[in-house]
Amino acid sequence: MRPMRSLLSRAACVVGLAAAGCAEDVALSVGEASFAPSELLGLSDSQLSLLTAITALGLATAGGDWAGAGEPILAEARDELLVQRLREETALEARGITEANLEARYAENPDHELTVRHLVILSERWRSQAARDGARSRAERALERARAGDPFPELAGELSEEPGAEARGGLLDPGREGSWVDEFWNAASALEVGAVSGVVETEYGFHVLRLDAREPVPFAEARSRVVAEVAAEIDDPAAWRTRITDWTGAEPGEGGMSPAARELLLAEAARRGLSVTDADEARILREWEFRGRGWAIALGFREGMTPDAVAAQALAALGSTDQAARIARDEILEASAALRAAYAVQVPGG
Repeated sequence: MRPMRSLLSRAACVVGLAAAGCAEDVALSVGEASFAPSELLGLSDSQLSLLTAITALGLATAGGDWAGAGEPILAEARDELLVQRLREETALEARGITEANLEARYAENPDHELTVRHLVILSERWRSQAARDGARSRAERALERARAGDPFPELAGELSEEPGAEARGGLLDPGREGSWVDEFWNAASALEVGAVSGVVETEYGFHVLRLDAREPVPFAEARSRVVAEVAAEIDDPAAWRTRITDWTGAEPGEGGMSPAARELLLAEAARRGLSVTDADEARILREWEFRGRGWAIALGFREGMTPDAVAAQALAALGSTDQAARIARDEILEASAALRAAYAVQVPGG
């Protein structure tokens, strides 16, 4: 836990009550957020690394810069998707599956794009049962009002806890399968146009949905889904390992492919014209933003915070004994390197 004097000193600087304390040398800066030597006393290298990542998350939350802060994470997700696409396409080639075969299969079960409005009462699954029950009750009361005839856009604007819901009336960008978490998609796709769902629980909280439109997706735009589905049925791990060896000159080890081997596979994917679609990009960003916002809520960050406020909250978050904060810190460790890479980190004299 951080020494109380460090947090009080930082808080005083934030409100401008201790100018002398604020003049202390900077021992660490992350973007525009900085820390004095006294605030870092006793922290190990691993704790300093985690503090840096937490601060980066706070800056991303404060500025709403999820794409910028998550770029290394997003880039890795894009690369993984391209390698997977390469595996799928070559599996189909090996079995002689043609475009005509794929189109015929798609015609039997075409995709749709849904336009949905929703309201959400945020309550992640790690919150206490009492908090979860309270959130569900609020969502159920909202559902009663929707079914009683309250205009849904106004209801979403009034009650939804999603940032920006008021301005959009709860309207989401049109989504396809994979755009939203499974529970949300399943509930939306089961609705008739104009119908309102029951209360839908996801990892983010409790939702009430209204389906505004349902449009068919052309095969060309749904092809990647069909390819993935067919490839999953015929995938041959041994054959894939052989193809990796042919392209890279080395068989992948138990720990996976080396960075050099992965680059060769990405080059092969590029040669074949494989790419990440706009829908893929939107899904990847949405998944990252949902993860990041969950961590931010657990650690006490919010939009509009100043860099000094972010630094103060990062110190508090590092030492918090709250269960939700501990879970968030453990998960941030997995993305720590990427978060730290999102902002300029300076250690004067280091």
